[in-house]
Amino acid sequence: TDSFGCELLLWAGLEDGRVAVLASAELQRRATLTAHHGAVTCVCAPGAPPAAPNQGASIVLSGGADCCMLLWDARTAEQLRSLQCGGAVLCAMLALWSAPAGGRDASCRVWSAASNQTLAIWEPRPARARKDGRDAPQVIALHASVCALGASSDGRIVAAAAGEDGVLILDGSARLRGRLGAKEAGGAVAAAADVGRGRQIWTAG
Repeated sequence: TDSFGCELLLWAGLEDGRVAVLASAELQRRATLTAHHGAVTCVCAPGAPPAAPNQGASIVLSGGADCCMLLWDARTAEQLRSLQCGGAVLCAMLALWSAPAGGRDASCRVWSAASNQTLAIWEPRPARARKDGRDAPQVIALHASVCALGASSDGRIVAAAAGEDGVLILDGSARLRGRLGAKEAGGAVAAAADVGRGRQIWTAG
């Protein structure tokens, strides 16, 4: 497959399970990829590590109603691997970078919320980058149906939109720090975004 280089702008999940790759400012379709068996429910890209902001995204992830997470090479659109997600439909994904003091050796974790009211935290890598070829996510019971995830600019606060359950406020280690009820938010919450370093949370319902 020819490289997409820096033109690639948008990956869009389709209801028929395919992923469309749109490029350039005019959003012309460059490729349509055979991806999931069933609708694509979420797509995310980790982007560049904090220490190299000009590097650009190298991996794109897609989740689907087939309970799978697929890893793609963002430059070539090659599928790198498939991860089974415990038999639950993926509803939302979020990529968070974290780095120790000094900002070196940053790592990226992917949060995925599923239809069984759980949150899984992954460190997915191409199969060739893992000695055992397996990923073992940390799984947390949320007891709420999360439909969207948003993070503060520093990754320390995550807002999980959960419909009639309002918004769950989590820290970077996925510990529950607070909850905003649907009544306080003005109704069932369909999306939530942290503004800045989590000083504001915007919701939509």
